[in-house]
Amino acid sequence: MDLPAGERLIWIENNTAADSQLRKRLMAMLACDSLANMRTGGATDAFDDGRLPERVGAYRITGLIGQGGMGAVYRGERMAGDFDHVAAIKLIRPGALSETLVARFERERQTLASLSHPNIARLFDGGATENGDPYIVMEYIDGMPLGLWLKTESASKGDRTRLFLEICSAVGFAHQNLIIHRDITPSNILVAEGGTAKLIDFGIARQPITDGAALPAASKSLAGLSLTQGYAAPERMAGQAATTLSDVYSLGILLSEMLAGEGDADISVMCARASAIDPANRYPSVDALADDVKAWAGGYAVAAHMGGRLYEIKKFAKRNRVGVLVTAATLLMLTGGLVVTLYSYAAAETARVAEAKRFGQVRSLAGYMLFDLNERLRAVPGNTETRANLAAEAQRYLSGLASSPSADAKLRIEIANGLIELARVQGSPLEPNLAFIPDALKNLKLAEKLLVDLGPDAQGEPELAAALARSITFQGLMELHGNTDAVASSRLLKAAGVKLARVPLQARGDSWDEAQRLHRRAWLEFSDLEERVPDLISGSKAIEADISNWSPERQRSTDAIFDRALAAYYLGIADYVAEKKDFGTASFVKADRLFASVEATKPGNPAILYMMGWSQFLGSSAAASAGQKALSGELAQKANTIAWRLLALDEKDDASIVLARVAAEALAQDLASRGLYGQAIAAQRDVIAREKARLIRDGGGTGINLAYSEMILGTIGKAAGDRMLACSNWGSAEYRYGRVQKMGKLLEFQAVLLAGLKANASSCKSGAALGSLKALR
Repeated sequence: MDLPAGERLIWIENNTAADSQLRKRLMAMLACDSLANMRTGGATDAFDDGRLPERVGAYRITGLIGQGGMGAVYRGERMAGDFDHVAAIKLIRPGALSETLVARFERERQTLASLSHPNIARLFDGGATENGDPYIVMEYIDGMPLGLWLKTESASKGDRTRLFLEICSAVGFAHQNLIIHRDITPSNILVAEGGTAKLIDFGIARQPITDGAALPAASKSLAGLSLTQGYAAPERMAGQAATTLSDVYSLGILLSEMLAGEGDADISVMCARASAIDPANRYPSVDALADDVKAWAGGYAVAAHMGGRLYEIKKFAKRNRVGVLVTAATLLMLTGGLVVTLYSYAAAETARVAEAKRFGQVRSLAGYMLFDLNERLRAVPGNTETRANLAAEAQRYLSGLASSPSADAKLRIEIANGLIELARVQGSPLEPNLAFIPDALKNLKLAEKLLVDLGPDAQGEPELAAALARSITFQGLMELHGNTDAVASSRLLKAAGVKLARVPLQARGDSWDEAQRLHRRAWLEFSDLEERVPDLISGSKAIEADISNWSPERQRSTDAIFDRALAAYYLGIADYVAEKKDFGTASFVKADRLFASVEATKPGNPAILYMMGWSQFLGSSAAASAGQKALSGELAQKANTIAWRLLALDEKDDASIVLARVAAEALAQDLASRGLYGQAIAAQRDVIAREKARLIRDGGGTGINLAYSEMILGTIGKAAGDRMLACSNWGSAEYRYGRVQKMGKLLEFQAVLLAGLKANASSCKSGAALGSLKALR
């Protein structure tokens, strides 16, 4: 304190390099001694006369919220009788005006005008009083500063984590709009009723200063800096320009305060990286910091930890403790059983009777792994990769038995069914899968060959016909969804239908029935993507007719409820494509209700959750088309929740990745429908960025999903009045669609969209006005 004020912070930095805790304490003490900046909701010093103004603009002043040496924040009520409104009014103190302060005040007003975010206090109005004193009318937040909230509220770890992520979302949004806050502190964050974070006081916020640009004169000394000691980044303390990384530093300090009691090593690592002295060592963005916090909260590996493969394995094991223990115990039991059985089988080769016995044991055990155990694991989330490994191992043993003289036709059918089960896990679009389409098709074709090689006399055998139909049907589905080859898909599905029809009525058992259920659904999927409305209607009615022929007990089973949900789902698609009635909204809602009732009896079943998510997503689109905006937003949010729930269970599941993408697009379109164009554009850009990263990670692809996402962003851009955004994205989508069309892989519903894209892209090139551009369908 004996040093001049401008030298104190530099002295602290130079003398506490090895003791960060001491540095933080000294800065906090210094801050208490010299706090002079006015912050919305955080000022405490009193005016000299203590009088309140009677009115400011159209507002009657009813109370004082906070005040400081340069001004005050008042509670105001709108005087006009057209509507009631309470606001917070920020007013510079009479007599404290200067050109610098007025410029700063006007800059804050301009900054807030450009920011519309649920976690940023909104700007309603602004102007000057009759005396010429500038003021800002802002959102009135009935809450408390974050620091007080942390002390007085016994908030859970989850609530504190959620609140921090809301703060990150607000700061990240400001950065996207080229705004650096520069003063992120607990007093500049209010916690509103309901526990929502609100970032306030953009009074010292600035746009980033480009390389080589000079700092404003008032910022070249510590005395001229507007900052809060203890939260300001070191480069700011040294008088350097603020960057987005300066806000990251402040968020790191804030994170250490909000989650200090957790005592977690990952939190310490995240805080250390965010608040690193050298900006180059910090998180590159607020989103990167938020992603690490989300990973920590979900039990996933934290990028800042850099713990390697062993660290990731420990995280996985902790996150899936029950599943890991069950799977490990099961695999240990099976491996031990296989070792013992195979050893016994080898030792019994000298005796034909013993050989037959051991052969049967290995066959039985491998069959259990492929069918009974695999079916049980199918209902356990997060087991996609484990199931694939299990099926591959069991298939290896079955294939080894095929060369034995004891291998009969029934064993070959078992081997074929084993290959089909393995292919389902590898690439079936109807359930969680690994998106290994080439491997899946290879196994399905091998299964088909095994069955066909049994000869024409065996083709009418019910078990063989059912297996052959399932193999060909799955091939048709993968050609449709994986390779977007509608011609090949149609040929295969027709061939599978012929195989099923050859089985006499009296010979049709459970295996034939399951193959028929699969085949009906595959045709409905085909009819969906090819937009064949009559086939969608007739196929849905056929499902209901099949159920009516079941036994009374089975008609009450979960299989029956699930199939009725499928029938409602595809009827909804038929009405949506045909633009009839309510665009299928009621059918999608019915399907969602039925899927939910099945899921209640089989909690967490991935295949059921997957169909629930799709019915909610398409229901959202239908409700939007029918003008039911509230329902559309609700269903979009539900679909997004299920998609991320599935990905949290198995992040490698391709079906869930696709659902997450379309659900996120539904949320973006819902935001646009409510006029929140900035948020909608940001959300859809995030979808596009994720899809581009996926294409790079997976080694390319047709890019048709990316084209669809760009098309949606163009549509949002048109609604927002942004001609450049609409035209650039439509042009890119048209190019990608055209390339896929030349490959012969464009499906019918995509071809319909391409016609609209071409028309609008042509209009864009000719300079047509935004209002003249047409809808894409």
